[in-house]
Amino acid sequence: MRRVCALIVALTVVILGLTAGVVAAESAKGAGVVTAVSGPVTVSREEALPLLLKFHDALYWRDVVEARKDGIARVLLAGKTTVTVRELSRLELREEVMLAGKVRASVARGR
Repeated sequence: MRRVCALIVALTVVILGLTAGVVAAESAKGAGVVTAVSGPVTVSREEALPLLLKFHDALYWRDVVEARKDGIARVLLAGKTTVTVRELSRLELREEVMLAGKVRASVARGR
């Protein structure tokens, strides 16, 4: 019984280590690039203060892009998809593995 528990713990540690390496490699690749920006738009990265977004800035997975009042940004993701972040909006760049299913975009409109 102890051997089985030790084996399960060892496999879990190995799997978590491999997963962390894949996530780090994916984040280093980058998610996209800023193709246009106007007004106050910031990007937040893990454990860092928000920075003003500039033209041609690289964006990485887990970045958060926020457009403040009178701000707008256009982002090219993976060289294929263009996303526009308009004023008072927030875009979180997440990459999730999806084997099957549907994708839904949730947009909350102001009053």
